[in-house]
This record gives sequence, structure tokens and C-alpha cells, in this order.
Amino acid sequence: RADVTQSPGIDRLLTAENLTQEPSDSYDVVLSTQVLEHVENPAAYLAECRRILKPGGQLFLTTHGMYEEHGCPHDYFRWTSEGLEKLVASSGFQVVESYKLTTELRCIIQLLFCFAQHLRDPGHPLVHYPLVLGRRVYNRLFCPLLNLVGKTLGRQGVLPAGSPASLYIGVAIGARKQ
Repeated sequence: RADVTQSPGIDRLLTAENLTQEPSDSYDVVLSTQVLEHVENPAAYLAECRRILKPGGQLFLTTHGMYEEHGCPHDYFRWTSEGLEKLVASSGFQVVESYKLTTELRCIIQLLFCFAQHLRDPGHPLVHYPLVLGRRVYNRLFCPLLNLVGKTLGRQGVLPAGSPASLYIGVAIGARKQ
């Protein structure tokens, strides 16, 4: 487990350039979940993943397609499935599988949840308090109902990248070092 800052559970610290300081060709698998959107130079990040993988090593990567901005401390990118496939392939990987995550109506439900959490306007009390009330009603009543609906839409959870779904929260790639 690597990160740019030390915290519990972190085994390796990355350099300021997001390099690992690990030997080349030393890992069988790199798992990167919800990191790529926070990296200033995705091509350099993927080059580092490729460098530390053994020949034939596997990269499993997920990142955002359509999702709210969330810095930690930065948030730079969003991808389409086709765009992420192209980036990963141009970084010297063979894309083995690619998926769209949380698609169509499930995507709308997730985005609605994100939107509801931002309903506020503290500078204008006459607007702010009804928005806060609306957020509370949504969180207590509509959110559980929409989650129930979302659970019934299993076929909209993970779809192959080539599917016609045009709304999706995330993208997943399985690739192999060539």
C-alpha cells in the first residue's frame, strides 16, 4: 500500500513525482483504485506501474467516469471507458478487460445522492433552511427508497466497456504488461 503521505496502513511512501522507489520488474500485480484522477501526470503514473511490474504482470485499475469533484488534496481528471483504454494501451499495456461501473439509472441515483448532500446556502437563510429540510427528507426517506430500487438494477452495476450505457460513475480496466 503506497501513498503520498504517511498514515496507518501505508507500507510505501511515494516521492513528490509519484514514483515508488521499488525495483523494476518486481511485482506480479498492481492494484490502483480511485487514484488516477488525483495524479497530475497519469501517463507518468502508468509508466511507473509498468516499470515495477514483472513481464506479463497485471494492472487492475479503477477511476472515475462521472463523479463529483473531491480533492485529496487534488482532483484532476475524469475518463470515458474508451479514453482510459487508450491511455492504458499507450502506456505499454495490453487491455484485457474494461468495464463501466454504476451505470444508467444507478448512476443517476448516485449523482442525486451527491447533489442532495450539497443542498445549502448559508448566506441566505430563507433559501438555506428549506434546502436543509429538503436534504434531510431526501436522506431519511428518498435515499433508502432509491437504494432499494438501485439494488434491483443489478444489470446496471457493471457492464462491458463496449455496452451502449452512456452514463456511468466509474471505469475499470484489467491490463497486462507487454
